[in-house]
Amino acid sequence: MKNYDHIVVGLGTTGAFTCRTLAQRGKKVLGLDMHAPPHDQGSHHGQSRSIRRAYLEGTSYVPMVLRAWELWRQLEQDNRQQLLYKTGNLTIGPPESPALHGFFKSAEKYQIAHQQLSATETKRNWPTLNLPDHYVAGLEVEAGILRAEKGIKLALLHGTSEGATIHTSELATGWHEYPDKIEVHTTKSTYCSETVLFCADSGNLALLPQLAGQLSCRRVPVRWVTPENPGPFSLGNFPVNFWQVPTESAKEGEDYDEFYSLPILPGDKQLKIAPHNHLAPLTGESQSATIDTKEHEHLQKLIKRYLPSMAKLAPIHQLCRYTLTPDGNFMLGKVPGHQRAFCSVLGGHGFKFAPVLGEIFADLLCNQSPEFDLSLFDPTRF
Repeated sequence: MKNYDHIVVGLGTTGAFTCRTLAQRGKKVLGLDMHAPPHDQGSHHGQSRSIRRAYLEGTSYVPMVLRAWELWRQLEQDNRQQLLYKTGNLTIGPPESPALHGFFKSAEKYQIAHQQLSATETKRNWPTLNLPDHYVAGLEVEAGILRAEKGIKLALLHGTSEGATIHTSELATGWHEYPDKIEVHTTKSTYCSETVLFCADSGNLALLPQLAGQLSCRRVPVRWVTPENPGPFSLGNFPVNFWQVPTESAKEGEDYDEFYSLPILPGDKQLKIAPHNHLAPLTGESQSATIDTKEHEHLQKLIKRYLPSMAKLAPIHQLCRYTLTPDGNFMLGKVPGHQRAFCSVLGGHGFKFAPVLGEIFADLLCNQSPEFDLSLFDPTRF
């Protein structure tokens, strides 16, 4: 049996950067993944992810994302490769929407540069956005877009160069905790360590049955379109835009559709559009990457109303996967009932935090206190 200080199961957003950080700290770490990251079977793939600091999901996230921004810039400097592209980030909806409330609360508390724009002002600046007259927009002046797959590759490359052992195409099938160690079983071998981190996205459900009733896996039909005139949709001319809009059937303030679009990055040709909620369950029968009629029509209605110039363009679809908690917040910490097993669940909005999550879990696995308040993300809260 091979022995390690720490084992990380799942080498996507959290796992790749935790392996990297542990290896940098001189720890003997094994990273396991049933695929070969970056891959398209989780939630880290595709060209781009947004990064914002005025965090509408709650102010508890802001200190972490501020640190993550610094670490992304350091990773760029270390590799002389651009990963983070600055751009504005709009949160759009009716004035009473929870997203706008959360945006302004975070921006004001942490003095993040922002503006409140009327629908008229927003449409004047970005004519391709079709806001109803009573809507408003919160503009985070300096946000950004990240190169997702490139970030994963660099984290794994750094981890390997620092001494991490990376096993891809090896499925973790089970584990057992003893008073002084943990054993992890895979399709190829059994490994022993002091601690283990489970961050395998939907794979956590099979490995952590005690959490199965608290987690749900969802299908995210990501749409890519190629505008005939890319100029108005390119970086610098088109901001990240996140919409929270009342559903067709909801009474005012009861329920919202959420979706977003990201500008075309340098060297690319495609604009990204995707829903963020009201997602179909990911089951054994719905693993197919084919987007069904209902998913297509739901997103098409939103695009036709709010991004009408995109509605007639032929889309290319890509399936992403979210693993959600009941309250939509992260799950970061010890697996309930265990002392040596930890878990990470990011709920579809975690990639921007990747490098700081690496620091947080390196601290937790080494029995050190992270510098952030993680009480909101406690796995035992449910």
